[in-house]
Amino acid sequence: MKYGLLAILLVLPLCPAGVAESPATTPTGITLDLKGYLAELDRWSGEAAALKDHPEQARVLRKSLPDTWEVNLRGQRFAI
Repeated sequence: MKYGLLAILLVLPLCPAGVAESPATTPTGITLDLKGYLAELDRWSGEAAALKDHPEQARVLRKSLPDTWEVNLRGQRFAI
């Protein structure tokens, strides 16, 4: 799981631009608990794995990656 997210963060900015797509919006203002954050990491790992078969989707995926995730853990907030 950790390596999947690392792959996303390192590889996506290096992917060449594909076919022109409409701009994707980046979700902002989302606060997750720990369980939700781990689910998001799993989801993004799956999306990154799918790029092996569909590399043309890298640009859309990269644009949809939020700048930060707000994680609330035991009353503390973390910007990741």
